Amino acid sequence: MKVRKGKLLCVGLICLDVVTTCKEFPVEDTLQRTESVSWQKGGNAANTSAVLGILGDEVDFMGSLPQSASDFSSKLMTSFVKAEMEDCGVGMQNVVNFTDKSLPFSCVILNKTKGSRTILHNNEGVTEPTFEDICRLNLDEYSWIHFEGRNIPEVLKMLDHVTAYNQKHPDEQIILSVDLERPNRKNIEQLIPYVDVLLVGRDFALGKGIQSAMEAVEHYRTVAKKRAYVVCPWGDTGAASGVAGAVDDVILTPAVPPDHVIDTLGAGDTFLGALIHSLRLERPLDDAVGYACAVAGFKCGHQGYKCLQAFTEKS
Repeated sequence: MKVRKGKLLCVGLICLDVVTTCKEFPVEDTLQRTESVSWQKGGNAANTSAVLGILGDEVDFMGSLPQSASDFSSKLMTSFVKAEMEDCGVGMQNVVNFTDKSLPFSCVILNKTKGSRTILHNNEGVTEPTFEDICRLNLDEYSWIHFEGRNIPEVLKMLDHVTAYNQKHPDEQIILSVDLERPNRKNIEQLIPYVDVLLVGRDFALGKGIQSAMEAVEHYRTVAKKRAYVVCPWGDTGAASGVAGAVDDVILTPAVPPDHVIDTLGAGDTFLGALIHSLRLERPLDDAVGYACAVAGFKCGHQGYKCLQAFTEKS
């Protein structure tokens, strides 16, 4: 895949994750001690952009943050997630400020014994970035724009806008990617024909009656744009990948699990960030998927994301 020079842009959600680590998942209506409680930024697009920044890419984020929170806790949460993004090397100049709602947040329970995570999310209808917001950007600065599969009506208009730009720059096109996670989002599959890289989430595939990563890639590469890369990560099974319109077989790349699973929160976002990072280096698709599996597995063996600073392909 040929990628021109320029920054990355990730468009989607940012929120606060309040992460509670327990030895075991709590039993309802009981008192149980926790092992730790911590804050970290969350949201698929925010996590993916942070991973890209940590891996050394020049990346900007476009999402929504409260402009003037009405109480101390809201102000603290907003300043915390913004500072954490900037600490990961993510440009925040394209953030859209809103005044009508508070910052979305998630309460996350990490089961230390099983390495699982359970997420309870609160989002009171936060204002999303709009078509007008992306029109204010200088697209000449970007080589790749990734969209989280949400806010579908506006994202469709954004994709139209970038596609029109690409038609005027046939030899220097911006790569477009999207991840499909929630199968119940209306018209979400209308995003597929626009993109060069399509990420099909396991929950999305299961919600569509698909039972494996291989089956997901086989199906979606028949409806994706010709020569688009289609990738479906499937947890500890690994990830399948293939090229739309190609006669080549779909490839299943095995997962790279850590010796001990510590923290699986954001593993999918880590996989996506690592995949984009590797594809921007113009590595073959199967190599890029193998790299993404290795980075995601490494992350699952550590708490949070800063551990990725120490990742090497020999890790």
